[in-house]
Amino acid sequence: MKRITIALLTLFALFALFASASANVMANEDSDIALITKTYKAYVADFIEGDIAAITNKFTYPVTFKMKLLGIIPVHRTFTNEAELAEQYRDMKADIQEGYAYSTVDNITIRREENTYVADVLYSRFNAEDDLLFSGRGLYSFKDDDGQWKMFVVEQVEK
Repeated sequence: MKRITIALLTLFALFALFASASANVMANEDSDIALITKTYKAYVADFIEGDIAAITNKFTYPVTFKMKLLGIIPVHRTFTNEAELAEQYRDMKADIQEGYAYSTVDNITIRREENTYVADVLYSRFNAEDDLLFSGRGLYSFKDDDGQWKMFVVEQVEK
């Protein structure tokens, strides 16, 4: 009887330890997702304002952009530092839809992939009269960079 009691107590202790560890992992993941969501929304605000320095600070290097030319030809560009990425964003802002005034985040879903997270974002761009200019979808990969979640891959995907 004593052996059964010890075995049951040991089993209960292991179960409690496992449950506690699982709860901690889930709490950490929820915290990570909240921080990534906050970082992404700040990135959108910086994009609207045209604050290139703030935008480039939300990335860790090298950064890869995965785009499609003419909607079908895959093009990957890698930027090794803030200056290169800043030039990319200056070009993007210069070529954005005519009349662009602001963007909205229509939906953001964040999923964990090993040691990184991917934010799957639906977004829209509008002019000053609130007319829709464009809507799209992007995948933004984040990784921990000295305690901050920063982007390292931006991928244009079909909506």
